[in-house]
Amino acid sequence: MDGMQTPDGLKFIVTTNHIDKLDPAIVRPGRIDDVIEIGPLSLEAAREMFRAFYGREGIAAYAPRTGAELQRLFSTISAEEAEAALAAG
Repeated sequence: MDGMQTPDGLKFIVTTNHIDKLDPAIVRPGRIDDVIEIGPLSLEAAREMFRAFYGREGIAAYAPRTGAELQRLFSTISAEEAEAALAAG
């Protein structure tokens, strides 16, 4: 971000779910160099995330969700409950 003193090699990362709601002074040219949009997970990415949490597959009926939604879901319920929730859509 322009105007910030940081050690060489240090990256400043800004995240938001609503870039359109950020103050224009924050996102004006020269302040933020790159904007990378990350959309809903693909079926394969969701399977990999599920395996990372539980070490197994089982979400064939998956409906696309964001990574944050899956993380919240998987951190609060059992593997069986997660599979049932994903199967239900």
